[in-house]
Amino acid sequence: MTEDGTPTLHEFCIRGLHCSDCASTVKNGLERKNGVSAADVNLGSGKVCVTYDPSTIDPTTIEREVRKMGYAVDTGEMEGEVEVLRSREFYATVAAGVLLFLGLLLEHGLTDHHVVTVGGVEVFTYHLVYLASMVFGGAYILRSAVRAMMTFTFTASGLMIIAAIGATAIGEMAEGAAVLFLYSLAELLESWSAERSRRSMRALVELAPKRVRVLRGDAEVEIQVEEVEPGDVAIIRPGDRIPVDGTVVSGASSVNEATITGEAAPVSKAIGSPVYAGTMNVDGAMEVEVTAHAHDTTLNRIISMVEEAEERKAPVERFIDKFAKYYTPVVLLSALLIATVPPLVLGADGEDWFYRALMLLVIACPCALAISVPIAVVSAVSSGAKQGILFKGGAFLEQMSEVDVVAFDKTGTLTTGDPKLVQVLPMNGWSRNELLALAAGVEEGSEHHLAVAVLQGAEGSGVEPLAVEDFKALPGKGVQATRSDTGRSVALGNPSWARDRGLDLDEDAIASLAAEGGTVVVVSQDEDVVGLLAFSDTLRPLARESIAAIDDMGVMLLSGDSKAAAKAVAGEVGITDVYAPLLPEEKVDIIRLLRADGHKVAMVGDGVNDAPSLAEADVGIAMGAIGSDVAMETADVVLLRDDISLVPVARRLSKRAMRVIRQNITLAISIKIAIAVLVFMGLATLWMAVAIGDMGASLVVILNALRLGIGGRSEDHHEAPAQRAPPVVTDVLPEG
Repeated sequence: MTEDGTPTLHEFCIRGLHCSDCASTVKNGLERKNGVSAADVNLGSGKVCVTYDPSTIDPTTIEREVRKMGYAVDTGEMEGEVEVLRSREFYATVAAGVLLFLGLLLEHGLTDHHVVTVGGVEVFTYHLVYLASMVFGGAYILRSAVRAMMTFTFTASGLMIIAAIGATAIGEMAEGAAVLFLYSLAELLESWSAERSRRSMRALVELAPKRVRVLRGDAEVEIQVEEVEPGDVAIIRPGDRIPVDGTVVSGASSVNEATITGEAAPVSKAIGSPVYAGTMNVDGAMEVEVTAHAHDTTLNRIISMVEEAEERKAPVERFIDKFAKYYTPVVLLSALLIATVPPLVLGADGEDWFYRALMLLVIACPCALAISVPIAVVSAVSSGAKQGILFKGGAFLEQMSEVDVVAFDKTGTLTTGDPKLVQVLPMNGWSRNELLALAAGVEEGSEHHLAVAVLQGAEGSGVEPLAVEDFKALPGKGVQATRSDTGRSVALGNPSWARDRGLDLDEDAIASLAAEGGTVVVVSQDEDVVGLLAFSDTLRPLARESIAAIDDMGVMLLSGDSKAAAKAVAGEVGITDVYAPLLPEEKVDIIRLLRADGHKVAMVGDGVNDAPSLAEADVGIAMGAIGSDVAMETADVVLLRDDISLVPVARRLSKRAMRVIRQNITLAISIKIAIAVLVFMGLATLWMAVAIGDMGASLVVILNALRLGIGGRSEDHHEAPAQRAPPVVTDVLPEG
């Protein structure tokens, strides 16, 4: 702990982390050290995060403990990871397989030679070959088992070593060698799947260039990207991959942002446009003012989110972890009882029942079951990230599949959020330009989307904003300020707020503007209404088709805009349940009512003014959140571009992922049960139990999970929408 009580964290990467047993070994070993309060091991990225007391232990000692367990500490962010097909484990496994095959040939086909007799047991050449096969096949398995036992963790590797030793003890050396070879092969499969995940992560890391050209005075200098500071100006040439986040200050170009948003169509960039590290400059030269350090770019935040998503386990995954924790000791006890009770109590053949106990150890190996869920979650999260959808953990992937009501914000979500000032209606003796000058003066201090439209309208009319002071924003109501020249109070806000303040409104004029689907803003000075402003927004592309594609959930619109404006947009996209106008807390109340009635609710918003609703929903989905810190932090699912069609894509991906997870669990258990039945019927052998019950099951669940990352984009974006089910929410909510 630091002096203020904050936990001290140390994060580093390790190499040689290939399976869940490895992760458990490192985690348990570190957590047993004095001074370490928690250790989290991310199998997908190879990262270890340790919470520790610096007065008792330091990072150097922590890393030394990991090295003692046999793992290499990598200070280069996953650099230097040895590929599975080039590893010593791979060559040892190949050697074990070749020697096993040679031993079988010597025992059953070729002429063999007697070597020596030990204790009355004749030793032939094939025995020595089998022994060599067991050494090659079992060396790394034994090392893994010993590492785990040193941290008081018993893993599947220990089960296999016991099975191989037991088979040798009863004269079945071929089966013992087969057990170790096939299990080693299964471990390589797990290593390959883990390596595949880490390779995807490394590919993300490597998207951002390591060096950048910046201006130093009038000179152009190339430096390390870590040396760049906000405010520096980077030179981006045609064909360059952009190394920093920043804003264009000179030049123009088209930029391919597919690495960030998943959208391949180039985006035009001009002065004032944001650009992001890792994206590709296509055809123009630009000067970009840096806005973030290299470690705080949008790309790095995405990488961190994907890593964190792999650590946030779904409920079903947490259940499997707990199950596996108690499963192995139960299996060991069961095998011991099978090996001893029938011979001692029933007088059965001891060697036969010992062999059956060994087969139980092999069949019961939990590897396939343990990886059935995480491999599917990682595959689904990676697939989503490639399409511009970031699930912030397996838990949200699972929750998204259970959602039965999805609520949309209007402005910035169903619409572009880029409203235009379409009508200026002065009142009480004010002129159009006077009204615009007053409104523009107040809105200069606001970041609201309507403020931009007011300022653009004033600029287009050649009107200079009036000077104001004491600006104040009132969320869900409006803005107010004080005129610098007269000291009079000025306010812009929605009609509801104006009514609450007792202003005398022209309700017919407001109704007329609202009936056209526009957003109406009342402009007042002191207690007098000086005019009305009307704004119109445009639908996002594919909004109607995207809503229609949400075919198995109730859909509703929650808007802070006027009821007329909300209903106009809802009618265009096909939503019948509309609630407006709503304050942020009223949106939260509606979501709470739905959840209290047993519904699973997803809220789709822009991630800034909808933050309370996103947090309250079972699944908060932030639209177009690229570059938005608030959206990245608040939402459970982040859509990196302003594309509403990604909402049904995320829904279908989550349902596919949960379907694959259920398939994997069913397959892993069914295969083991089937092999167990065959074994106890005398129709299978020890090596068959490993080949099919362990390695075969692992291969099946891995390949099944990897389907989630194949062909998802075209399938999800172009799948024909089905008819949406009738709304399911009107019976639990007050009238909209």
